[in-house]
Amino acid sequence: LDIRDKGCLFPGCSCTRYVDSHHLKHWADGGETSLENLATLCKFHHRALHQGEFTIARSPDEVEEFQFADRCGNKITPTFRPQLPCHDDVSAEILHIENFRPEIDSNTCKTRWGGESMDYHMAIQSLLEREYRAEKNVSAESLFTEASVEEIDEGRLILQ
Repeated sequence: LDIRDKGCLFPGCSCTRYVDSHHLKHWADGGETSLENLATLCKFHHRALHQGEFTIARSPDEVEEFQFADRCGNKITPTFRPQLPCHDDVSAEILHIENFRPEIDSNTCKTRWGGESMDYHMAIQSLLEREYRAEKNVSAESLFTEASVEEIDEGRLILQ
């Protein structure tokens, strides 16, 4: 699977690390764990697929192996070039990012927000932690080693 897909198959995505194998026909529905029934997706696109943002299917023709469509059924076409060059050398990727000049157009600032409710507890907690760090002049990394913890509330630290 790694040799065939060489990373995330979503059009334009160049992620090659931290990828998942997705069953085209879910194993719980009788889908086999075979090359014909698997596709590699990065964690972001795998999650988006299961949230219904797009679909993936085997292509009936020989031109493309997989077809992607958005939630409205519109075909998602591959980009002209991948986001990053296909190098195993991480320094080449870093150099590419440093020299990258993004194209800015009317779609640049479109949000990925899907209408879900805001987690006010998490937002307030983040603001309180930021204020605490500013007052105590501590970094985010050292926050949990230097801060005194009053209690743990639903897995989040409450600072004194």
